[in-house]
Amino acid sequence: MPSCKRCGQCCRLGGPVLHRGDLGLLDSFEAPAGEGTAFGLADLVTLRQGELVRDDVIGTLTPLEAECVKIAPAPGRADWQCRFLLRVPGAVPGRDAGCAVYERRPAQCRALDCGDTRGIAALYGHDRASRTDVMRAVGAPEEWLALFPAYEETCAYARIAPLAKLVMPPINPGTPAEKEATEALLETVRYDIAFRKLCVERGHIPEGFLPFLLGRPLSETLDMFGLALTRDNNRLALVRRSRGSYGGPVFPDGKDLYR
Repeated sequence: MPSCKRCGQCCRLGGPVLHRGDLGLLDSFEAPAGEGTAFGLADLVTLRQGELVRDDVIGTLTPLEAECVKIAPAPGRADWQCRFLLRVPGAVPGRDAGCAVYERRPAQCRALDCGDTRGIAALYGHDRASRTDVMRAVGAPEEWLALFPAYEETCAYARIAPLAKLVMPPINPGTPAEKEATEALLETVRYDIAFRKLCVERGHIPEGFLPFLLGRPLSETLDMFGLALTRDNNRLALVRRSRGSYGGPVFPDGKDLYR
């Protein structure tokens, strides 16, 4: 088997999705900070059911049939580069990529060989870990599990997508249906913001855990529908864009991905 070139390209494209076999790699919820690199809930993000994602094996955009949990990008980054990617001092530039959790790297990282993708393709969609799997594995508070249905009742993509389709360009501009859908979407975004604030202020949940517990904020994911959220004196509004955040139409060739 060819050895890794340590170019870091796979890491720059995004961190791995966790599988159930990876759960033992995570720090225990109550574990004190050690000398090594932390690898816990604050390092994860959940991609929720219905969220439009790029399937790197088949190379297309597709809504997730079930949620998945993956290593989050580094704070403040606009791309998906794995937060554990590092540069090895003194190594040859272009072959100096390293991993802060190499000994605890997940199964997808172990399976990936850029010269032969059969291993990662065979693993890719099988036995993925859910939020519930992760929480029970690390010993997180059981009461946090009740957050999921309460949040999804209003913020599920199965509810959001039909509204977004009435608002996204170039459909229904200025019609009553578009105006009603716009207000419904904005109200959902307000709920998302308030729910997250409540989790922190009253639930005493660390803010860094929210991307794992609730997924990405709707203010970020509306981009996949070709929509952007703007604020003017604390007033929210939606702006239509001709393309989604993935660089192409959300519904290519007229195909309805949310049928």
